[in-house]
Amino acid sequence: MRTRIMGIARQAAWLLASLLLPGIAGAQAQPVGPSAFFDMQAVRDESTLAPVISRDALVPSRARPGKRVRVIELRFTSQDWKGLPWTHPARIYVPDGYQGGGNAGIIGTERQFFDEPAWPRHTIPGTGLDTEAEYAEGTAIDLGMPVMLFSNPAEDYWGMNESDLTGYALKKVMETGDLTWNGYYPIAMAYLRAITLMHNLPGVRTERAVLMGCSKRGFAVSIATGADPDRVAGVMATCYYGGNSLYFLARKYAEFGPGVGGPAQQRTGPGFQPADAVLRTINNPTGFRMLTHFDPYMWRKQMRSSFLVALGTNDEFFALGTPNSMLAEMSGDKAFLAVDNLPHSWVSAKHLAAWRMWLAHTFLGRKLPAIETSGAAQGGQFTVQARIRAATAPVGVRLFYAYNPVSADWRKAKWESVPMRRDADGYAGGVPMKDGYRLAYYVEVEDMGKGGTGYVSSLVNFAN
Repeated sequence: MRTRIMGIARQAAWLLASLLLPGIAGAQAQPVGPSAFFDMQAVRDESTLAPVISRDALVPSRARPGKRVRVIELRFTSQDWKGLPWTHPARIYVPDGYQGGGNAGIIGTERQFFDEPAWPRHTIPGTGLDTEAEYAEGTAIDLGMPVMLFSNPAEDYWGMNESDLTGYALKKVMETGDLTWNGYYPIAMAYLRAITLMHNLPGVRTERAVLMGCSKRGFAVSIATGADPDRVAGVMATCYYGGNSLYFLARKYAEFGPGVGGPAQQRTGPGFQPADAVLRTINNPTGFRMLTHFDPYMWRKQMRSSFLVALGTNDEFFALGTPNSMLAEMSGDKAFLAVDNLPHSWVSAKHLAAWRMWLAHTFLGRKLPAIETSGAAQGGQFTVQARIRAATAPVGVRLFYAYNPVSADWRKAKWESVPMRRDADGYAGGVPMKDGYRLAYYVEVEDMGKGGTGYVSSLVNFAN
């Protein structure tokens, strides 16, 4: 009976999404994407950045002993959004002897990363390594390019946590019809202004950047691909599914059910709301316009930036498999990484490896493995076949899998892995089926190249 109920829930989810399609079709009579909302002359105007540099020094590296790194600490203003000046603290790491080249990495963080010394994300779990030292300073030295870290948003505007701010902003979009009230818009703008800042700095002079961000910032860097494709060379969207908001809502409704937001914490931001509540909010002409201009799915076939999505298997905001639509359907240079047993976060050893890998791929010509998987059940065993196209032999290929009771969602599932073995068709692996449980799986490939160890994975699939 429970299986039948879940099947009905899935059908209801697809029906809810399909009800929106006529409105979306009408909205798509307009040009898609966000570019009309970004005045590129203003975005690139270096005279309005108002940078205040508090430190610019060549110092011994804490991340790479025996080497030196130029550290620039400053504050800059990205914009005036709805009467609020957005001013950001930033730290920029430039390799000693940097001769230019125009490429850089830019990481946007939550406010607490700069404001709270005890913030848990300062340390990479399971390693004892300092997050900033590895993601920014060490990466800049190892790859020979500047890396910037900045807080975005940097304040609790109007006294609201960033998640409550996006909820308030969505309400204002619906009240006013002004799509620049979209809460992800000023975050995306700040990333683009960060590229402008990096171009303005003597000895840095960035022309193109790979942008990284988690959650709202993951959404924002994805929006940035449609706003400024000439300067956004690539993105690493973490704690975010990549695009297709309707698919996200449909999967969330099907897996979590009506009235379930996902995270334990209560906030007014759309990610914290049940799928049915968000659908009620956006099921109108303004909502359709917002999706047309700010959902990266709408320009998935025109994407010019390299596009990596890295998402924890246990991210409490999203149903398992939410990235599948965007990443299966988009064109261009794309990759996915599932991070096993990780909730909503951008800080992990695999995220760090993927960040370095993606910078090297985008700017230094590193080739990445491509993965094709298929699976079949036979005699109580589920066998997975993986075909891997790679310039060099992988370091390792593993089959990750999790069981989950039919009556539960996947947020608390425990993921395990087994090595896959070489065979005539590529790599093979298998796990037993369990009565009363669903089985989900994906294949992860570890390889080596410029930037060190890297990881990519197949999309998450379901055996039953």
